[in-house]
Amino acid sequence: MLSSDKTDIDTELLGYLADSSIQLVVSAQATLARVRRNNISKEIYGSEVVQPIKIKDTPKMFDDTESERVRKLAKSIRKNN
Repeated sequence: MLSSDKTDIDTELLGYLADSSIQLVVSAQATLARVRRNNISKEIYGSEVVQPIKIKDTPKMFDDTESERVRKLAKSIRKNN
């Protein structure tokens, strides 16, 4: 095998692995977003709200301050109802 052939194969393999890892990360983000959305809906409504996940929802993740804000909002909604 020539050195240039090996480089081409390595480049293709790296490209495939990069694509696979991106797909895995997007899937993991979608799952995490779904779990967090269900946890928030449990806080607010007392049960899960089943909604389809959209890819555009996945990049935005809740940080600790956002989760705390949602908990406070859920408590105030429960008090008013």
